[in-house]
Amino acid sequence: MPPIAAKIGMLFFISCYVMSEWVFSIQLHYLHTLAIIFIITVLLMLSISKLYPKQIPYTMVLDNKIEIIPWQNRHYYHVVLISLMALVFFIFSSYILA
Repeated sequence: MPPIAAKIGMLFFISCYVMSEWVFSIQLHYLHTLAIIFIITVLLMLSISKLYPKQIPYTMVLDNKIEIIPWQNRHYYHVVLISLMALVFFIFSSYILA
Protein backbone atom coordinates (compact mmCIF):
# COMPACT_ATOMS: atom_id res chain seq x y z
CA MET A 1 0.00 0.00 0.00
CA PRO A 2 1.46 3.38 -0.92
CA PRO A 3 1.97 5.90 1.86
CA ILE A 4 -0.38 8.36 0.18
CA ALA A 5 -3.27 5.93 0.73
CA ALA A 6 -2.64 5.94 4.49
CA LYS A 7 -2.39 9.74 4.57
CA ILE A 8 -5.61 10.19 2.60
CA GLY A 9 -7.32 7.54 4.72
CA MET A 10 -6.33 9.26 7.95
CA LEU A 11 -7.55 12.65 6.76
CA PHE A 12 -10.76 11.10 5.41
CA PHE A 13 -11.46 9.27 8.69
CA ILE A 14 -10.87 12.31 10.90
CA SER A 15 -12.88 14.67 8.70
CA CYS A 16 -15.80 12.22 8.40
CA TYR A 17 -15.90 11.65 12.15
CA VAL A 18 -15.81 15.38 12.91
CA MET A 19 -18.57 16.02 10.38
CA SER A 20 -20.68 13.17 11.74
CA GLU A 21 -20.43 14.49 15.30
CA TRP A 22 -20.61 18.28 14.89
CA VAL A 23 -21.98 19.09 11.43
CA PHE A 24 -24.62 16.46 10.68
CA SER A 25 -27.21 15.07 13.07
CA ILE A 26 -26.72 11.32 12.78
CA GLN A 27 -28.87 9.24 15.12
CA LEU A 28 -26.34 6.44 15.59
CA HIS A 29 -24.19 5.52 18.55
CA TYR A 30 -20.67 6.83 18.12
CA LEU A 31 -19.21 3.30 18.02
CA HIS A 32 -21.48 2.40 15.11
CA THR A 33 -20.43 5.60 13.37
CA LEU A 34 -16.77 4.76 13.94
CA ALA A 35 -17.24 1.24 12.57
CA ILE A 36 -18.98 2.47 9.42
CA ILE A 37 -16.36 5.15 8.80
CA PHE A 38 -13.58 2.61 9.42
CA ILE A 39 -14.95 0.20 6.82
CA ILE A 40 -15.38 2.99 4.27
CA THR A 41 -11.83 4.21 5.00
CA VAL A 42 -10.36 0.74 4.51
CA LEU A 43 -12.20 0.39 1.20
CA LEU A 44 -10.95 3.84 0.15
CA MET A 45 -7.37 2.93 1.01
CA LEU A 46 -7.60 -0.38 -0.84
CA SER A 47 -9.01 1.32 -3.93
CA ILE A 48 -6.24 3.93 -3.85
CA SER A 49 -3.62 1.20 -3.59
CA LYS A 50 -5.26 -0.65 -6.48
CA LEU A 51 -5.35 2.44 -8.71
CA TYR A 52 -1.93 3.79 -7.74
CA PRO A 53 0.26 0.86 -6.66
CA LYS A 54 3.61 1.36 -5.02
CA GLN A 55 6.36 1.91 -7.59
CA ILE A 56 8.98 -0.18 -5.79
CA PRO A 57 7.57 -3.28 -4.08
CA TYR A 58 8.53 -3.82 -0.46
CA THR A 59 11.27 -6.37 0.15
CA MET A 60 12.17 -7.43 3.66
CA VAL A 61 15.88 -7.41 4.40
CA LEU A 62 17.05 -10.10 6.80
CA ASP A 63 20.44 -9.14 8.19
CA ASN A 64 20.23 -11.46 11.25
CA LYS A 65 21.32 -8.79 13.73
CA ILE A 66 18.63 -9.97 16.15
CA GLU A 67 18.08 -13.61 16.97
CA ILE A 68 14.40 -14.35 16.35
CA ILE A 69 13.28 -17.36 18.36
CA PRO A 70 9.97 -17.89 20.19
CA TRP A 71 9.97 -16.91 23.84
CA GLN A 72 9.94 -20.01 26.05
CA ASN A 73 7.46 -18.81 28.71
CA ARG A 74 5.16 -16.77 26.49
CA HIS A 75 2.06 -18.92 27.10
CA TYR A 76 2.26 -18.49 30.88
CA TYR A 77 2.50 -14.72 30.55
CA HIS A 78 -0.45 -14.68 28.13
CA VAL A 79 -2.57 -16.44 30.73
CA VAL A 80 -1.42 -14.08 33.49
CA LEU A 81 -2.06 -10.93 31.43
CA ILE A 82 -5.50 -12.05 30.25
CA SER A 83 -6.42 -13.05 33.82
CA LEU A 84 -5.32 -9.65 35.10
CA MET A 85 -7.35 -7.92 32.43
CA ALA A 86 -10.45 -9.96 33.36
CA LEU A 87 -9.82 -9.14 37.04
CA VAL A 88 -9.69 -5.40 36.29
CA PHE A 89 -12.97 -5.63 34.37
CA PHE A 90 -14.52 -7.55 37.27
CA ILE A 91 -13.28 -5.05 39.87
CA PHE A 92 -14.71 -2.09 37.96
CA SER A 93 -17.98 -3.88 37.17
CA SER A 94 -21.23 -3.53 39.07
CA TYR A 95 -20.28 -6.45 41.32
CA ILE A 96 -17.49 -4.60 43.14
CA LEU A 97 -17.06 -0.85 42.53
CA ALA A 98 -19.71 0.40 40.16
